[in-house]
Amino acid sequence: MKNDYLMIIDNDAKDIELAKLALNANQSSFEIKTFLGADEALDFLYSQSGKNFPKLILLDLKMPKIDGIQVLKIL
Repeated sequence: MKNDYLMIIDNDAKDIELAKLALNANQSSFEIKTFLGADEALDFLYSQSGKNFPKLILLDLKMPKIDGIQVLKIL
């Protein structure tokens, strides 16, 4: 059985915590996986090898190295 989860990808830990607070305030039943950069998130997704894609991705568009637009193109 698949484990449903949401992803938050942002290079700012404070923004991640704020998003988690908002999701938890709405009593989200999904597991929340957080990543402090696109490279880390993409590595995780590649490791899943199509097994289980997140139900929702909250993605910062302005990040160093790989920005959000590049992530969208890759996905």
